[in-house]
Amino acid sequence: MDTLQAKEFLSPEELNRIQVYTFGSPTLIDPKDFQSVTNYVSKGDGITYLDPIGYFQSIIYPQDHNTFLPSSWGIPLIDHQLNFPAYQSILEYLGAQFLINYGS
Repeated sequence: MDTLQAKEFLSPEELNRIQVYTFGSPTLIDPKDFQSVTNYVSKGDGITYLDPIGYFQSIIYPQDHNTFLPSSWGIPLIDHQLNFPAYQSILEYLGAQFLINYGS
């Protein structure tokens, strides 16, 4: 939600330089205002169900900017923590990519 509120204070040129990654966000962010958006959603993350219309629309009509991950434990609604396996592997991958691109 902070990202959606913060975008109101940025110019279109600034927004066009921002890459957004969400992990278990209660709202799936639309990529139209940013350079790129990737929403990572664990199917076992109960917080993502707070936007049921957006969640189920993105399952019925898949979009490139939404990536659904399998539940870490197979138990519904508990996968919200970033250190759970569903999100941890994506975070490690993105961190490694960042170091490759921008690290010294």
